[in-house]
Amino acid sequence: ERLRRLAQVYNSYHPYRTLQMRTVATEIMLILAAHWRQPLASELSPRMLAMIQFIRENLQVPLTRQDLAKAFRVSPEHVNWLFRKELGMTPSAVINRERVMLAYRLIHEKGRSVKEAAYEVGYTDPFYFSRVFKTVFGIPPSQIA
Repeated sequence: ERLRRLAQVYNSYHPYRTLQMRTVATEIMLILAAHWRQPLASELSPRMLAMIQFIRENLQVPLTRQDLAKAFRVSPEHVNWLFRKELGMTPSAVINRERVMLAYRLIHEKGRSVKEAAYEVGYTDPFYFSRVFKTVFGIPPSQIA
C-alpha cells in the first residue's frame, strides 16, 4: 500500500512532491526498521516480557520506572539496568515508544486527530506529544494524519 502511494506521489506534479515522497519513504523505512530491530520474544526474559506487557496495559495512565519497580518488586535502578541490558533502551524511552506506536495506529488506522490520539495514549499536552512523536519517528504526527 505504501509503495503504491510512493509510486503515485513520484508520478505526480504536486508542489510538495519531494516532501511527500520523503515522508512516505521514511514511513516505509520506519515500518521495516521496527520489524528488523524488534527483539524476538524468545530473546527476552520472562520478567522483561511481563514488564513490556504491563507498560502496554497501562499506557493511558502516568507511568514511570518507579511504577515498574513497585509492580515487579525491584529497585528503580534495577529496572533501568534490565531495560538497558535486554532492550538497549531506558524504561521511559520504551514507554514513549509504546505510546507513540499506539498513537500512530490510532491516527493512521482509526482516523483520530493528533490531539485525540495524544489524550488516548496518556499525554495531557498535545504539543509535548508531538515532540515525543517526532523524536521517535523522525516526522511530526501531522504528516501521517
